[in-house]
Amino acid sequence: MSYKPTVVFDFDGVIHSYQSGWQGAENVPDPVVPGIKEAIDQLRELGYKVVVVSTRCASAAGMGAVRKYLRDNGIEVDDVMAEKPPALCYVDDRALCFRGNAEVLVEQVLKFRSWTEKTPRNDAGVSGLRQCKAEYWENGKRNRMTGWFHRWGADYEEFETGPGNFTTAIVEDDHGKIRHCIADSVVFLDRTVEHPDAHGKWIIHTEHFAPYQRCSVCGFEMPLVSSESDVELCLYRHCPECTARMDGDE
Repeated sequence: MSYKPTVVFDFDGVIHSYQSGWQGAENVPDPVVPGIKEAIDQLRELGYKVVVVSTRCASAAGMGAVRKYLRDNGIEVDDVMAEKPPALCYVDDRALCFRGNAEVLVEQVLKFRSWTEKTPRNDAGVSGLRQCKAEYWENGKRNRMTGWFHRWGADYEEFETGPGNFTTAIVEDDHGKIRHCIADSVVFLDRTVEHPDAHGKWIIHTEHFAPYQRCSVCGFEMPLVSSESDVELCLYRHCPECTARMDGDE
């Protein structure tokens, strides 16, 4: 068997966010630290062996609780242990990296605070942004996401009729990544659908000194970023605001 360098991950405070503090070996109540699953997946894809260590695992019930938490959150690792094995490195929220300078060690210990004891990371959406579902293209595949709508934007593509711009929805996912989403795939989650069976038309106008399209049902507007010959590329089948079906343009 070929050698795999081992990376050891502490469980509480590194994988389990540990926001509630110690609640007992079998009680693991808090969500996963954002991005840790993806980091572990990437390390294993690169050929590293990932081991999770926790003092919870000193008992069979605690070991079961840790394994269940990993399984329920889709986190695949190579082993779970109660004590740290020899490893390339250890990922621990309460560790100091000693770099050979003992003169600063006491000061580092006196000032030490884990990330859970500092100002918490802000994973909430920015005030005023609307949560939505949307779809985006990546590597030739249409993907779904839930995120926070920032604004309407534009992207560029070579069409059969020549180069042209098209409207996109700029949406931020839960990890802070911004994506250009397909405009008519956006469904806002903070409203009740008022016109589920309504039919309307896109009204093209230039009242804002640029081409815009307005929904004839609810008045919702979005930029029409396209050449005149490619207008149909931006006339979406449904209004992103009220979901009314667009039967044509005026």
